[in-house]
Amino acid sequence: MTSGTNGSDSKKPTQGKRLWQKAFKALKTGETTFDEPFHLFSGEAHPDPVIHRNGGRYVDCGGKRLVIFNFLGKQFSCQDLSSTDNTGNARLWLSEECLAYYIVKQAHNVSFHAKFANRRILELGSGKTGLAGLCAANYPGTTVHITDGNVKAVENVQRIVEENGLDNVEAYRLDWTRPPQSVEKFDVIVASDCVYFERYHCIIDCMEQMLTEMGTVYMAAPYRKGSLEAFLSKVDPKKWEYVLVEHPDWCSAIEKLRTGGMKHGSPTEFNEDLHLPRLVILRRVICQ
Repeated sequence: MTSGTNGSDSKKPTQGKRLWQKAFKALKTGETTFDEPFHLFSGEAHPDPVIHRNGGRYVDCGGKRLVIFNFLGKQFSCQDLSSTDNTGNARLWLSEECLAYYIVKQAHNVSFHAKFANRRILELGSGKTGLAGLCAANYPGTTVHITDGNVKAVENVQRIVEENGLDNVEAYRLDWTRPPQSVEKFDVIVASDCVYFERYHCIIDCMEQMLTEMGTVYMAAPYRKGSLEAFLSKVDPKKWEYVLVEHPDWCSAIEKLRTGGMKHGSPTEFNEDLHLPRLVILRRVICQ
């Protein structure tokens, strides 16, 4: 036994396991919330008592105030828990929040604005809020499709879209392990925390199928035990070129927040491997 440890210490759950245990408990008991781990978005409680009881609050998505809430129901059945990945139903995760914040803050960047304005945008693996897609919908002239493989997540996003009267946003189920044969093309694809499980690394095939020739993918994910590197190792260099932005400055709030600890019952210490999202920007290799 290594000096300085004892048997009980070795059995303590890791930070990552504690987060997953919290998420699984939330799904079983219905204690799912719209808690932002980093509080990057200002907001206030919704006055409607029904929406308020379901975590409803106003969120400033880049100058447009939207109401976000959770109508997933009190409890999940065993069938619900064993279906397509449910982790996006437990809470708003760090990568989604940071990518959404990045999309909002880049609106004044002329080059970035041109990539989003008047474009067709797809979010893959949105979870129950689709916050990145909702923020992208704030760019002028956009058409945004917010998707997830989990039916309950999609149902909640659909209610959010309806409540906010977003006529340029559509939400529906899309399982990228079984993408449809005939699909629409999108100029921008956004995705957050979608590559932790190796079985979902086939998301790159879905991106290839659904991205326009000159389109761009923005994906946020932490390294998390080598899962991001494992995904990137499967990206075919003959088809894709990518930039991995490792410095936390890609999301201007991360540096400040990583030193301030985690919120809402997450581990108090900031573990960069588990929590710090990296930004990956992918584009097709264009043959001359």
